[in-house]
Amino acid sequence: MMIRVVVPTLNELTCLGPCLEAIVAGRPDEVVVVDGGSTDGTDTVARRYRVVARKRYVNLEVLDAPRGRASQMNAGARHRWSDGDAGDDVIFVFCHADTILPEGWTEHVRAVMADPKTTVGAFEFRLPGASPAYRLVEQGVALRGRFLNGPYGDQALFCRKADFDVVGPFPEPPVLEDIGLVRALKSRGRCVIVDAPVLVNDRAWRENGVFRQTWRNWSRALAEARRRPRTTSADTKAADTALPDR
Repeated sequence: MMIRVVVPTLNELTCLGPCLEAIVAGRPDEVVVVDGGSTDGTDTVARRYRVVARKRYVNLEVLDAPRGRASQMNAGARHRWSDGDAGDDVIFVFCHADTILPEGWTEHVRAVMADPKTTVGAFEFRLPGASPAYRLVEQGVALRGRFLNGPYGDQALFCRKADFDVVGPFPEPPVLEDIGLVRALKSRGRCVIVDAPVLVNDRAWRENGVFRQTWRNWSRALAEARRRPRTTSADTKAADTALPDR
């Protein structure tokens, strides 16, 4: 199975280098960085990183797309493969620019997606540092993922291209674009959380405070859990087929 990593960016100058280093270390087949109009030099860092990727036999491309994480990730998923059509035997990994993948991440992804009953996966969530408050946040994320909507985008979601083509693309609300896709993918099969953590930048918790940021995340998760699942492209096609001829 081939692996493409899609990384949406917007003014991620300080985070992008470590993110790409971890991605390229796993030697995926292709990395697509999709910039939404950075003004801090993020896109320049991404383009310079092509040299590092090439030395490790990884193709890295940089695209521009309309601002918005969902639209950027959709653009990365739609982008033509560098060597033509890769077919459906492809896994998409959607990695936020402030997230660092664990060592051996490609092996984890391939092992999880080898089970045809699994339609979506992600990694455990970790914050840097030794703060006891952060450990509580991590436990809360684990519970939220298990009992509410599944993993969030900062846990590096991954799925097969074939399933993404059926239930995708990412819906484009201002926030929580990841939950809509995860719910649709879970309706088709299993969700697996890899027993290896991604390291997520803690700036949101530092800037907003641990309690406020955690409450914000949980409030959004609960609100989304009460919503009806969105209609997928497959549902629309099935409904159209079922309409009687007039």
